[in-house]
Amino acid sequence: MRTPHGIVETPAFMPVGTQGAVKAVTHRDLDALGVEIMLSNTYHLYLRPGADRIARLGGLHKFIGWSKPILTDSGGYQVFSLAARRKVHEDGVTFRSHLDGSEHLLTPESAVEVQAQLGSDIAMVLDECVEHPATHTRASDSLERTVRWGPRTLDLDLIWFDDLELESSRLTLPHPRAHEREFVLLLVRGDHSLNEIKAQKVIGAFRFAGEKEILEALHCKAGYIGPVGAKVKIVADRSVAALSDFVCGANEEGFHLTGVNFGRDLEEPQLADIRNVVAGDPSPDGKGTLEIARGIEVGHFF
Repeated sequence: MRTPHGIVETPAFMPVGTQGAVKAVTHRDLDALGVEIMLSNTYHLYLRPGADRIARLGGLHKFIGWSKPILTDSGGYQVFSLAARRKVHEDGVTFRSHLDGSEHLLTPESAVEVQAQLGSDIAMVLDECVEHPATHTRASDSLERTVRWGPRTLDLDLIWFDDLELESSRLTLPHPRAHEREFVLLLVRGDHSLNEIKAQKVIGAFRFAGEKEILEALHCKAGYIGPVGAKVKIVADRSVAALSDFVCGANEEGFHLTGVNFGRDLEEPQLADIRNVVAGDPSPDGKGTLEIARGIEVGHFF
C-alpha cells in the first residue's frame, strides 16, 4: 500500500497504539522491529487529548513523533462496547464518555472528520459492531445500517493535514492531490546515527525512500548514495561540515569517492543538528560532556 507517509508491504503486522503509543514499546523499538504502520484509536484520541488540540499541533504524526503510516479506526468498536452508555440510531450513535459521563454524538460524517483532523493515512468509515452471539436478523440489520452509513462520507469537503508534500530524509511522498515529490538527502557521519525526530523538525514529516524509489531518482542502489552530483536537496549534520577529505558514495554501484571536500567538490549544504548524541558530546549546560548509560523504563503515562 502506498500512503502519504510511506509504503506498507502486505500482509503486515499492525501494532496498536491506542492513544498514539504502543505500551511498553518505544517508537525506536518499533522501527528496529521493522514495523511499517501503527493503528491508533479515534474514540480515545477524540475524547483525550481531543482531535481539535491534535490538529492545532500539526496532526497525530507530529504530536506523537511517528513518521510512518498510521491507520485510525472509526471509533465504532469502542462506542458500541459501551453497552448501556450508548444508543444506536440511523443518524449515528449517541454515547456517554467513559471519562466524565459527557454526552457525544458520533455520526458517519463526524467519524471521518475527526480522522481528518488527526491526519491519518488510512481512515475507516463508521460501522456498527454487533455483539456475539447475535441472531441472523440482528446481524443483517447491523450490516444494512453500516452499508447505508458509508456513502454519507463520500461528499465531505475535508482538509487533511497531509495535503502537502511530505519531505523525507531521502524522499518526500506527496498527498495524492499533489503532482510532484521531493527527494532530500540527509548526511551524517558513518559513526553517527540519524535522529528522526530532529530531522522532522528541520524538514517536516518524512519517510525513508525504498530501494526502487532511490534507483528511480538517483539511478543507483542505496549503498552507494553520495552528495557529489546529487540533484536533490541536501541537509547535513553540523558534525559533517567539519569533515575534510572524507569518503562517500559515488552514486554509481560499486564505487565510492575519496578525498571529498565541501566548497570544492560540492556546494556547502544546509546545516542542522540531525543526529543522535553520543558519549563525549558537550552537555547542554556547557559544563561537561555526556555519558551514555542503559536503564529500564518502569512506568508509562498515557
